[in-house]
Amino acid sequence: MSRTVPPPSAPSPEAQRRHDAAEALNRDGYMDPSTGYFVLTAGYLRRRGHCCGNGCRHCPWPAEEQARAGRPGSTTPGGPSR
Repeated sequence: MSRTVPPPSAPSPEAQRRHDAAEALNRDGYMDPSTGYFVLTAGYLRRRGHCCGNGCRHCPWPAEEQARAGRPGSTTPGGPSR
């Protein structure tokens, strides 16, 4: 049975500020002020060189690449939603 996971919500203004600060310092991520989770920056995800398919908040990859990587809730090119 497949399940659909909603895309990550937009970061709060404070989380976005922390993301931007981490990016400016070339850091891999930041602590989310609401959850306490470590969130990877778009820069780090881009430097990895591929989409992991986990639905990262700041994923820099196009929807087609996210679908190929198996991102939950994405539509696989030419196939059904996962």
